[in-house]
Amino acid sequence: MLLVEHVDVTAERISVELSDGRSISAPVAWFPRLAAGNDLERRKWQKSAGGTGIHWPTLDEDISVEGLLRGARGANAPHDSPSEASPADSLEVHLSAERRAIIAELEEALTRADLLGDHLLAAKIDAALCLAREQFAGSNPGRSPA
Repeated sequence: MLLVEHVDVTAERISVELSDGRSISAPVAWFPRLAAGNDLERRKWQKSAGGTGIHWPTLDEDISVEGLLRGARGANAPHDSPSEASPADSLEVHLSAERRAIIAELEEALTRADLLGDHLLAAKIDAALCLAREQFAGSNPGRSPA
C-alpha cells in the first residue's frame, strides 16, 4: 500500500512523496479548491484514510494517492479547454479564498496567544474567530456580509 510521506504545494503544482520513494506531481489547477487557497492554507495538510490520502481542513479538499496515480482531477477542474468562468464566478472564488485566509490567520493568532499564555488575548481572538465564522457562513461568497 502506497502511503503519503510528504506534500509540497505551490501555486502551480502539488508534489507528493510516497512511502516507496517515488514522487508524483500534478497541476494545482486540477484541484480548484486547492488552487483557490493561499500559501498558508495549502501548507496546512494532513494525512487521511490511513495515510493513503491528503486532507486540507481549511480548504475542504481531499486527494487520494490512488487518484493522483490515475490522473484524476478534482470536481469542477478544468480539462483540456480553457476555463470559461464568468467575472462573477471569479469574484466568488476570490472572496471565498479571502474569507478562508482570514479564518486561517485568526486560528494562527489564537494558537500564538495560547502558546504565550495570554488568556485575555486568546479569548478576544476566539470571539473574533467565532464572529467571522458566523458572518461568512451566513453570507453568499459573491456578496459582502450583512
